[in-house]
Amino acid sequence: MTLSPLIGLLFSPVAVGQSPAPGDWSLGSGTVSAVHLPATLSPDDFDLEYEPGDTVTGVRADLNGDGQPDFILRSAPRLCGATGNCTFAVIDGATLHALGYVGGSRLYVRGRRINGWPVIQSWWNMSAGSGLYSTAVFDGKEYVPLAQVPVEGDGRTQLFSQLDSVPSGPH
Repeated sequence: MTLSPLIGLLFSPVAVGQSPAPGDWSLGSGTVSAVHLPATLSPDDFDLEYEPGDTVTGVRADLNGDGQPDFILRSAPRLCGATGNCTFAVIDGATLHALGYVGGSRLYVRGRRINGWPVIQSWWNMSAGSGLYSTAVFDGKEYVPLAQVPVEGDGRTQLFSQLDSVPSGPH
């Protein structure tokens, strides 16, 4: 992949100043809700460190368009950092297997798909004024990191002027 498409994928639609693309939505570590899991699915299977009696949080949505609800599960709150960064497991609802892990305080699930699954971008707080903006894609077997860019100052302000318009939750 040449650098130009990589940059386009990393920042699209942010770099071009557009509104969120159709199908884009966000999920924050502070905006997750309780998720009812099938009896055959346990958060223990994904190293999210929930204890008995804990409420499992995340979102349930058909991510790959197969008609089967998939899951993005947030780790137990005790694993989240002081700046709100958490680990999120992406679970295939058909197989109930983890497809990978994405970290950050906020995820941006994009309408754009690669190998049938959405591109997932995340914001990882490093401090009050800086962080890492990352892109993960599904390679056919699992989510893998594609790129990670440190952002601070005016760049952070401009980035969030676009990211704040991404609707919360699947729609």
